[in-house]
Amino acid sequence: IKLMGGSIGIQLVAGLYYGCFLGLEKHVKANAIHVGWSLFKNVFAIVFVVFVSRSILTFYIVNLICDIIYLLVLRIWLVVDLRKDQKLSYSLKDFKLLKKISKYALGLMFVSIAYSINTQLDKIIISKYFSVIELGAYNSGCTLARLISTIPSAIALTMFSKFTILFEKGSIKQDELIKEYKKINSLASMIIICLSVFMGFYVKEIIIVWTNSQTILDIIESEMKWLLLGNMCLALQVIPYEYMLACGKTKLNLVLSIVYIAYNIGLLPILVRNYGITGAAFSYFILMALSTVVYLIVFYAKYLKSNATSYVLVDLLLSILIVVSMAIVSKLLSELLFNKDLFKLMIGVIFGGISVIVVFISKRFIFKRSKKWNIC
Repeated sequence: IKLMGGSIGIQLVAGLYYGCFLGLEKHVKANAIHVGWSLFKNVFAIVFVVFVSRSILTFYIVNLICDIIYLLVLRIWLVVDLRKDQKLSYSLKDFKLLKKISKYALGLMFVSIAYSINTQLDKIIISKYFSVIELGAYNSGCTLARLISTIPSAIALTMFSKFTILFEKGSIKQDELIKEYKKINSLASMIIICLSVFMGFYVKEIIIVWTNSQTILDIIESEMKWLLLGNMCLALQVIPYEYMLACGKTKLNLVLSIVYIAYNIGLLPILVRNYGITGAAFSYFILMALSTVVYLIVFYAKYLKSNATSYVLVDLLLSILIVVSMAIVSKLLSELLFNKDLFKLMIGVIFGGISVIVVFISKRFIFKRSKKWNIC
C-alpha cells in the first residue's frame, strides 16, 4: 500500500508537468512521453516479474521506479522547453499566484469531489441489487458505451490551451474564440453522433466480437441503447465543458454535479429496485439527457451569448438524419452479405467512416449558403 501511495503521489506531480506541456501546446511531445511511459511501465514490470521475481512487492517496486523515471523525464524536458538557457528559480512570492487562481481551483476541486462521489455512489447502489454476473455485464456495457467520449475528449484536451489563450486576450479575440469553439464543437458533434448511431446498430456484433460471451449479450443487449444514448448526451457536453474551463467558469458544472448526487440518491435506487438493469440504464439516460439539455441552453444563452437553434438543427438533427440513414443501409447490407459478426462489424466501420465524410460535406454545403449559421 505504501508503494502504491508513492506511485500515486508521483503521478499527481507528473500530472502537473504534463499539464504544462498541454499549456505550451506541445501535445505531441506530451502524449509521446505518456504513451512511452505506459508501454515501458507495463512491459518492463511484466518481464521483470516473469523472469526475475514473481513477488507482488517486486511488481510495485518496478512500477514505482518507472513512475520516478517518468516524472524526471517530464521535468527535464519541460525545463528545456521553458528556459533553454536559464535556470528556473523559485521564491516565496510565487505563492501569491495561488490567490489569483484560488476561486477557479476551488471550483474545480469541488467539481472533482462531486464527480468522485457520483461515480462511487452509482457503483454502490447498483452493486447492491445486481448479481455478480449482472454487474459484470452491466459494467462491460458501460465501458463499451464510454468509448463514445474518447475522441471528443481528446479533441477537447487539445483545444483547451487554445481556448484559454484566446480568452486571455480579451475582447480583441472574442469573435475568434467563439468561431473556433463552434468549428471544433461541430466536428466533435459529428463524430459523437456517428459513433453513437453505428455502435447502436452493431451493438450485438461488438459485444460478441469483444467478449465472445452470449451470456453478457443476453443480459445487456436491450439496455445498451440507453447506455449509448446517455453517453452520447454526456459526450455532447465535453467541448462546452472545456470552453467554460478555459474561460474560468465552473459554477454550472458544480451545480449539475450536486444535482447528480441528489438524483442518484433519490431516484436511482427506486428504478434499479423495480426494473433491474433496465432501470439502471434508463436512469442514466434520463439523467444525462436532462442535464445536457439544461447544460446547452444555459451555456449558449449565458456564456456564448447566442441561441442553440442552428446547433440543434444542423449539428445534431441533420447529422442524426444522415447517419441513421447510412447505418440502416449498412446494417441491411452486412446482414445480406455475411454471417460472421466480425465481417458485419467491418462493414459497419467502413460505412461509419463514409458517414462522417458525408455529414461533413453536407454541413459545409449548408453553411456556405446560410451566413447566419457561422459554425464551420
